[in-house]
Amino acid sequence: MPEATLSDTAHQRWRSIPRTEVAWREWADECVVYCRPSGRTHLLSADGAAVFLALLDAEKDVGVEELSIRLRNDDAPETPPDSGASLHAILIELERSGLVEADTA
Repeated sequence: MPEATLSDTAHQRWRSIPRTEVAWREWADECVVYCRPSGRTHLLSADGAAVFLALLDAEKDVGVEELSIRLRNDDAPETPPDSGASLHAILIELERSGLVEADTA
């Protein structure tokens, strides 16, 4: 499968896997997420956790622009990962881990 580009993700809508499929615990600057379908546990950075939890809380497909707004309105982290390249990299990594899914339709 070809790598997504920054322009590709600008038009995609993103969602977390269902809340019932994950268990998570937050500590200071990190978050540990257990993914029931894969049986894998993931350690997320503060920025990765912020993006994942924003999508989890959205409970719907969210575009990159709306996600960026949600992150700026959130209390944490201090500097949200709202730059295009930073947010793109986090979304791609979360997608690879199986915690979020992209919908291009």
